[in-house]
Amino acid sequence: MKVENELEGQCVVITGGSSGIGLATAVRARDAGASRVVIAGRSPDKLGQAAAVVGKIADPRQLDVTDEDAVSRLFSDLGPIDHLVTAAAGTYRGKITESDTVAAKALFESKYWGQHHCMQ
Repeated sequence: MKVENELEGQCVVITGGSSGIGLATAVRARDAGASRVVIAGRSPDKLGQAAAVVGKIADPRQLDVTDEDAVSRLFSDLGPIDHLVTAAAGTYRGKITESDTVAAKALFESKYWGQHHCMQ
């Protein structure tokens, strides 16, 4: 479904924008007329591939949302934005009863603190 001009002239920032829901959201923002779509993610290779999909309005930025200082620097460098989508997160497959504490804390770092850093 294409929604033309809904985001005309707007800047959309998407953490986790290099794959999955984040990339799909970036494409949707492009199709809705955004003038700039910042796709942030950890992998330079995946960012390059995602930027090719999104096209000329893509602004790929390497970012680990668990690094509060890096998040702060990114948003300081971007200037005004209109929308923020926080799709970045780690994943864990398996039974929670069999996960170790380190893996559980890493998920919380990205799923909670990563979003918190971006909102700040």
